[in-house]
Amino acid sequence: SDSFAGLAPGAVVKWQMMTRAKEIRNDGGSLVLKDGDIALRMRATLPEAVWSVDPAEGAKPLDSPNDGVQAVSFSVVAPDSGDIGYSVMFELEK
Repeated sequence: SDSFAGLAPGAVVKWQMMTRAKEIRNDGGSLVLKDGDIALRMRATLPEAVWSVDPAEGAKPLDSPNDGVQAVSFSVVAPDSGDIGYSVMFELEK
């Protein structure tokens, strides 16, 4: 769980995790990471969270390469109150 208080309205908070999962798919507001027989479902407690999947490439040409690694993330915009709270839950699937 993460919580932030006193953010400027409109500030963007990003949650991110790296993975080597071979298959990643959006499934009804959650994200499923699969590698072989193992599948992990991730979901955020924020209904406005939209998952994104991007290659985990370095920001600069001299950064270490992350071959086969992807970044899964979502961003949330701070409301007028400046307070954000959320959890990311993980569940193994069979």
